[in-house]
Amino acid sequence: MGSAWAGIGLSTSLIRVCADLAAVDAQPSDARVSRWEHRIRPWTEMAKMFRSEGFYERFPAKGQVERVARIQKELARVARIEAVSRAERKKKP
Repeated sequence: MGSAWAGIGLSTSLIRVCADLAAVDAQPSDARVSRWEHRIRPWTEMAKMFRSEGFYERFPAKGQVERVARIQKELARVARIEAVSRAERKKKP
């Protein structure tokens, strides 16, 4: 996945989805890595979608903020990760 993801700055979307994953599936910590690897495994099949050629046509948006949100939603959908608001995240101990 490396070059396809790194070249176009998808780090914000990835971090946001991973933060949501941590909020909804943090416990139990036993086998957490294994569970998370299983959840995000479908992302490897998405790498072609994020190549530079035709990227803006595949993810049309009015600006970078909207594009990041679209990508975040797609990553979360594929990995079956429910979005968690900032307020909800702050409530958790």
